[in-house]
Amino acid sequence: MKEIIIIKTDSGQKIKTLLDWEQVNYQIVYDDFLADKRLSKEEIYRRDMRLANQDKERQKEIKFWDKIQDQDNAKLNSSEDDDWEWN
Repeated sequence: MKEIIIIKTDSGQKIKTLLDWEQVNYQIVYDDFLADKRLSKEEIYRRDMRLANQDKERQKEIKFWDKIQDQDNAKLNSSEDDDWEWN
């Protein structure tokens, strides 16, 4: 079973070393290594978008919804809509 654990610490490297030592399978989803710098809203947005685009599950969802939207657009552009009378 996989669990999500959120840890905010100033000793991230110690925790990573411990997990590696214990041979624990872990994934760092968000590493706020830029916390000491003041980032503009645009830099934060770009960083978060880059991280989100690396998520495989998110990519599957995007493809699914793009396909649904393409189907909807095809229905809207079909000739069947020409029969409608809009009064």
